[in-house]
Parts: sequence; structure tokens; C-alpha cells
Amino acid sequence: MWFIFALASTAFSGMQSFMNKVSIERGCDTYYIAALSSCVSLAFSLLLLLVSPTSLWSMPTILFYLALASGVLYLGRVITQLESLQYIHTTLFFPLYKVIGPAVVTFLGVVLLKDHVSTPALIGIVLSCCVPLLLITRAEGSRQKNMRLGLILLGVSTLFASVNTVLNSYAVKPYESLTIPFMIIGIAFGSIIAIGIYVRKHPWATLPEQIRTHTTPSALWVALGIGLFQTSSFYFLLRALAEGSVSIVYSVSAHYILIPVLLSVWLYGEHWNKQKAFALCVSIIALILLH
Repeated sequence: MWFIFALASTAFSGMQSFMNKVSIERGCDTYYIAALSSCVSLAFSLLLLLVSPTSLWSMPTILFYLALASGVLYLGRVITQLESLQYIHTTLFFPLYKVIGPAVVTFLGVVLLKDHVSTPALIGIVLSCCVPLLLITRAEGSRQKNMRLGLILLGVSTLFASVNTVLNSYAVKPYESLTIPFMIIGIAFGSIIAIGIYVRKHPWATLPEQIRTHTTPSALWVALGIGLFQTSSFYFLLRALAEGSVSIVYSVSAHYILIPVLLSVWLYGEHWNKQKAFALCVSIIALILLH
């Protein structure tokens, strides 16, 4: 079942990333969207807890602290990703993001978690890293608003995501039945930090006015979509990590980059060529090998 869970996580993660792009295109405040979508995600997670046989009080102390760390890392990844997308296109950000990420996670998985990677799966991982590279052309640099700053933020975002994935795998493997409580603690702590950062960025005297300004119908719909997709993606990722190898699961999830790239090309007119179409074919082959 780990492969099905990984594919589900990939689909939801791709939609979440596209909604991040939508928030930028519509001029939504980065920190407001991060705070509001985190709260929406927390609400959906609590609904899942209602149908779960476990409770928050059944979590061991170590899992609680790992969940807190997961929330911090995840929020760091989301904010740096949103900031980076203000300076570089999705057609550049996500390919680079998903070349570096699987390589780092595979290294950490093999060294720290003693992952065993078969030869076909290793080939699939290599092909997964090639897919993002096929999405980049030499002309991409001239289309970016601020290449240097965008790449720095991309690197930080990738580091957050890679470490967070390995930490999540380490946490849920021995506690698979506590996946939902683990997820709730992580999201709740991330929500608190996200709200704190938003409040800190605005003077207290003008905060109510800023909230009214940022609370537009468009922002509310974007935050609702991000929160829903975020919860679904995180849940299925944890289920996949509990059953499968972190190196392979993360390489499967790397293919979500095709979703925001394809939708951005279709809806926002971002650059598209035959090279990107070929990347889609290589992605399918890689998924078959990883399975």
C-alpha cells in the first residue's frame, strides 16, 4: 500500500504547490496565507482525529517533540517556498527543488536510517532526479525577477523539506498507529508559529486593518485549498513513510512538480516546450521502476 499512499500524497502535494502559485499571482500576503492555511489544515486534521481510534494523550514524549520539530521544519519550507516563488518561476523552482531534495533524502536515508535501495529503485531515483533537470532551459534565467535571491530561498526550502522528511520517517515507522496525533501536533505548532510571524511583521496598532485588507474572498479560497491539500498530502506521506523506504517514497513524491508546472503553463502562460513533454514521459518510467 505504500506506493498508493505515496501517489496520493504526490497528487495532493502538487495541487497544494499550484495553490501557492495562485496565491502569488493574486497578490496575497505570503505570511497571511501561511498562517491561515495552517489553521485550516489543523481544523481538517482535528476532523480526522474524530474518526481515529487513537488520541493525542496516547503519544509518547519523544514522538511529541519530534512532531514539534516537524511543524517548525514544515512551516520553514512553506514560507521560503512562497518567498522564492516571488522571484523565480515554478518552471525553474520545482525542478531544482526536486533534484536536490531526493538526493539529500536518499543520502540521509541510507546513512542514518539504513535504507535498502534495490537496483531498479536506484535507477528510478536517478531518473526522478533527471526529470526536473529536463524542465530547465538556458533561457529560464532571463525570465526570472531575481535569480540569485530566488535560488538562495530555494536552497533553504529544500533543506527544510529534506530534513523534515527523514525526521517524519524516523518518527512514524515505530508508531504508525499514531500518525494522525503526530500530524496534529506538528501542524498545531506550525500554526502557532505562522500566526506569530504574521503578527510580528505588522505593527500592533495597524494589525486589525492589515487583517481586513488581507482577508479577501480570493485569499480565503486560496488558504482553504492549501490547507485541505496540505492535510491530505501530509497524511498520505506519513502513511507511505511508515510502510516504505524514505529514499523511494520521497523520490516518488518528487514527481508532484509536474502538476504545478503543467497547470502554470496552462493557466498562466508560463514557458512550455517539447523538452518538458519528454520529462513527463521519463517521469512515468521512473514511477514504474520505483514501484
